[in-house]
This record gives sequence, structure tokens and C-alpha cells, in this order.
Amino acid sequence: MNNSIIIRNGLYGVTFLIAVNLIMLAVVGTDPAYFDIGEVIGYTTIVLCLSFVFIGMRQYELTSKSSNFITRLGIGTGISLFPSVGFGLYYVIYVKWIDPEFSEKYVKHTLEKMQATMTASEFEVAKSEMIEQLSLLDY
Repeated sequence: MNNSIIIRNGLYGVTFLIAVNLIMLAVVGTDPAYFDIGEVIGYTTIVLCLSFVFIGMRQYELTSKSSNFITRLGIGTGISLFPSVGFGLYYVIYVKWIDPEFSEKYVKHTLEKMQATMTASEFEVAKSEMIEQLSLLDY
């Protein structure tokens, strides 16, 4: 019973997550002008996607006579694993084939926003940290 709850809600979560990302890609494309709204939609999608963990827990509670913390932890972890792995695969596909310049465009966009709100010394430190982090991403 637990496995069916995990698989069903995990697949709902990953389907929702990928669908929202594909819709965003179809509507706005890869234009950096939409990075800010994409960030808001992305975080909102994560929260809504994790609501399937709550739904799965509720289904388990209604169908099971016994319940303990370890079982619930396993169900929640199992459900959240689906969208986590699904988004990881989507991101790799996105940055390898759909928009290979995404990381550079996003860093440039972020640096422009930071430069407008930071002092020169703060900006230089943040810029060097961001460039160092970008160099760690070796796809």
C-alpha cells in the first residue's frame, strides 16, 4: 500500500513540475527578460509540487491502521524523491541541449541586479564568488 501511495503521488509531483517548466519554456522561451518571473514561478512550483507529500501522507493516514514516524518519513522522502530526480534530469537536458548558455546568461542577469543594489566592494566579492561557483559547474 505504501509503495502505491509513494509512486502515485511522486509521479503526480514530477508530472506537475515538468509540465509547468515545459509550459514556461513554450510561453516565454529562453529570454533572460523573464528570469525574475521564472524564479517566482519556479519556487511556487516547488511548494505546490511538495503538496503531493501532504496528500500522500493524508492518504496513508486514511488507509492505514498503524502509523509511526519512520514510516511517514519514508513515504514523504519517497514522494519527494520523484520530483527531485525529475527536475535534476530536466535541468541537465535544459542546459545541455535546450539552452546551453543558460548559466552564463543567468549569472550575467544576476550580476547586473546585484551591481545595482551593492557597493562596489560588496559587488566585487559577490562577483568573484559567483564566477567561482560557475566554474564548479562542469556539465
